[in-house]
Parts: sequence; C-alpha cells; structure tokens
Amino acid sequence: HGHTDDIGEASYNMDLSIRRANSLKNFLVNKGVTTQINVQGFGESQPPDLSDQNLYDAKQKRTIARRVELVFY
Repeated sequence: HGHTDDIGEASYNMDLSIRRANSLKNFLVNKGVTTQINVQGFGESQPPDLSDQNLYDAKQKRTIARRVELVFY
C-alpha cells in the first residue's frame, strides 16, 4: 500500500502513492520475488498511526507518512 503526506493535491497524491507502491513491486520482482503482488494507493487518506504524536515535529510526521506498507495475506 502506497501512502503520501497531505501536502499537494489529493489527485496527485493518489497517483504518487500508486507509483510509490509500484516502485517497490518492481524492486521485489527484479530481486526474484515470484508471488502475486497487488498494488494499492491510498494517497493521503490513511496517515500513519503514531503511538505518540508529540514525539515528532511536522516535518518528521510528513516523512513518516510517505511510505509503502507490505501486507501479507
């Protein structure tokens, strides 16, 4: 699952989150992973669940929000 911070247009962030997740998929495939990999983008809609918001400043929170999460089923 690709994610972004909340800076910028929502439509751009959605596209960016999909591109971010596809980059990880391509990396894994190039490393020999053969299992099915599904890509989803969530844009800015799912900010990270930080255990203590006070531990991070705004810049750090945005950096953490820009992520790709692997979900195994």
